[in-house]
Order: sequence, then structure tokens, then C-alpha cells
Amino acid sequence: MEQYDVFISYRRENASDARIFQQFLEGKGLRVFLDVDNLGSGQFHKQILQHIDQCIDFLFIASPGSLDRCMNEGDYVRLEIAHALKTKKNVIPVLMEKFEWPKSIEDLPEEIRELQKNNAFTYSHIHWKIIQDKLIGHLTSKQGKTQPITDFKSPDWDWAEIIRREPDDRLVTDKKLFKAILDTKYPWHVKDKKSGIEMLLVPPGIFKMGAAETDGQATDAEKPLHLVKIPESFYLSKWQVTQHQWHQVIGRSWKSKFVYHSNPVENLSFNTCYKFLKVGGFRLPTEAEWEYACRAGLEDKPRYGEPDQIAWYKNNSDDATKSVGKKIPNGFGFYDMLGNVAEWCSDLYWSEYYKDFQPVDLIEPCEPFQDPKGLLEEQMVEIVRPDLLSSQMKDICQEGEKVEFERTIRGGSYCDGEEYCRASSRRGYNVNEVAPFVGFRVARSIK
Repeated sequence: MEQYDVFISYRRENASDARIFQQFLEGKGLRVFLDVDNLGSGQFHKQILQHIDQCIDFLFIASPGSLDRCMNEGDYVRLEIAHALKTKKNVIPVLMEKFEWPKSIEDLPEEIRELQKNNAFTYSHIHWKIIQDKLIGHLTSKQGKTQPITDFKSPDWDWAEIIRREPDDRLVTDKKLFKAILDTKYPWHVKDKKSGIEMLLVPPGIFKMGAAETDGQATDAEKPLHLVKIPESFYLSKWQVTQHQWHQVIGRSWKSKFVYHSNPVENLSFNTCYKFLKVGGFRLPTEAEWEYACRAGLEDKPRYGEPDQIAWYKNNSDDATKSVGKKIPNGFGFYDMLGNVAEWCSDLYWSEYYKDFQPVDLIEPCEPFQDPKGLLEEQMVEIVRPDLLSSQMKDICQEGEKVEFERTIRGGSYCDGEEYCRASSRRGYNVNEVAPFVGFRVARSIK
């Protein structure tokens, strides 16, 4: 379940007001929970209470008549306020125009009477731009305070909006990973201005790639386990590219099978995916980058949690994709690295690729192939580094020869069993084929 800083409680007639506060606070780098956007499938009240538990600040939009219905025992706003007060959240009544408190505190249910004693923020539509920063003063959340860009390294920031400089220690709990991110001196959490895609920093490092001999679900294509060096930091999208984000970049919707704005875009070929990358200024992660980001410091383990907690797969998906970000993230803060949709990687696929690697080898990810156009229009590619080919491939491929290969997909999907939802699981797929179980997430180099 994703972590949020601010929970907004409101009546349906105040939905547009709630959206104003959400947009303002998110612009300040805060993560805001709004039920219309962030509720997943399951029990409504149970999810609501869980999200209140996780938030630091609780905003209640108090409009004329909004407290009258709280006299009903099952009223959802009453339940939200009562739970926020009970769990000692920083409860902030936002007093809309013409709102009046009850004449007597006895006119409120006992469990929410403390609400009137809390320090309130008085809203004014006319003076909103003048007073909006006063709302920040009411919050105790430490998220999203704008960091001066001179404090750290800065790549080309024309494309990015900085959300948070330091990692969130509720997500990045491993001290070594936390320090590795800080040592890069790049901001941890940024947002692409054009698409709205949120991206997290992945620091350089060395990890064990592939499957351990003890992994009974692994195939020969995942062995042997070998050391790989990720030499440079890069950014990777927080979750899979959604249908809304596709529309933001391309300007029109894509014909996904499971149509919903926050579901991953799918049913698109590798080549179609590359059109999005070219327009948006992104790239795909390499296989090594993808697995490094997926493992997030966990070596010799097939996945970063129990399948039902971290992934939408065959056993829990009802045979359909789901909105991104509803499962538990990994140690870097990435969601849906396993399950929902399998993800395209930039590497060409060869099942024997690992065969020449010994467990003690240290290699930097590098493709032995070249796409002269920079945008693959066909499956025929030219071999430019035969020394990087496995012995089996050397027998059939010569330098300068053009050969046909698939591209790699990673992570498993909603229709796969848990054996595919593992960090080392790898498969090939035709670059011109489409499937509702294949999507992608984007990467961005810093240098």
C-alpha cells in the first residue's frame, strides 16, 4: 500500500474543493490521499482507516451543512474524523466560506467533539493565492519541502520537477541503499514535467544477477548467478507507464485491452513503445538495470516479498490488470516491479546469454548488438561486439552479420503464475507482437 502524507476528508459536493487542495499540496511535493484517485479494490472502510493510519496530516473540508450528517452513526466522514482524532493525527479543519460551527458542542457526536478545538485554516476563494502558504504552516508533514537546486548535482532539469531530495526512510529502509542514494547527490524523487511520470533515482552499484541454484522455479536462461556492475546512476519510473501518461505524451489514447486511466498501458509492441520513448525523451532500462532496481539490495532471493502482497498475478488478479501502485513497493520505492504487466527491456533476448558468465565475473551491462537508426524498426540487428556473445551464439553469428532476435520482457504479469513473478525471470518476445500482458516503464540517464 502506498504511503501518503496528507489525507483529505470531504463531502461529495466538495469534490472540486478537495481537488484544489490536492493539487496545491502535491505541487509542494506532498503525497496526498484522495479516495476518488487512490482507493483500490476491497473493503472501502477498511482501506480508508488504513490510509488514515499511514498519513501524518488529516484535512477535513468543513462546508455549510457538512457536519449535520455526522449525527448518523454510519456516516463515513464521521468515521474518518473519529479515527483521525483517536490515532492522534494532526487534524486540520479547513473552514470553507459560510461554514459555521454548531452552536453547542453537544450537537456533535462525542467521538468528534475534539475537532472544534483544533487549529483551523480558514479558506477564501478570493484570497487563495495569498493565503495558501499559510496552510503549509498548519502541516506537520516534512515531505516535499522544495530543496534549493544549488545544494546538489543537477542534470538537465528542463525536463524535471523535483519532488523530494532525500529518500523516504519509510520506503528505503535499508541503510546501505539509503546512503548510496544520498552519495550520488542527485534528488531521489522527481517528476517529468511533460508526462507527469514520477521517477526515482537508482544509484550505481554491484549486484548478483540471475537465479541461485537453490531457486527451484528458475530456468536455465537465468543461470548462472554472476556479478554485474551498474556504473552510473539513472532514473526509473516509479511504476509502469499508465494509460493517462501515454495520452499526456502522445496526445491520444492507446487501444489497451483493460481500459482505465491509472492502469498500465498495454497491447503495444516494442516498436510502438519506442515511439513513446522518442517523443518523451526517455529510454528503456537494460535487463541489468531492471533486475538491479527490482532486487533493491536483496540478493539470492527470487522476489522482494510474498507474491500476494507485492504483485498482481494469476492467483489474485481476476485475469485483468489493475491500477498501478496498489501493492507493497520494493526497497527502492518502486511499485509493480513484479506482476500487473511484464515490462519491455532494451536488451535483445538470447536464452543462452548467461552461459559464458562465471559466478565471479564482474561485467558492465553492454549489448553486443547495434541498432544504427537508434529506433528499432525491425528485428534484424547488426552484431558489433562478437566478444560479448556466448559461445553458442559465436558459432552461428559473425561480426557485421545481421540476425533476428526477440527483445526481453521482465517481471511477469497478471496472467502469469508466481514462477514468472521473480526478479531473475526473463523471456523473449517478438518486437512487432502485441499482448495485453506486456507494458513498460521508462528510464532516464543522468549523464
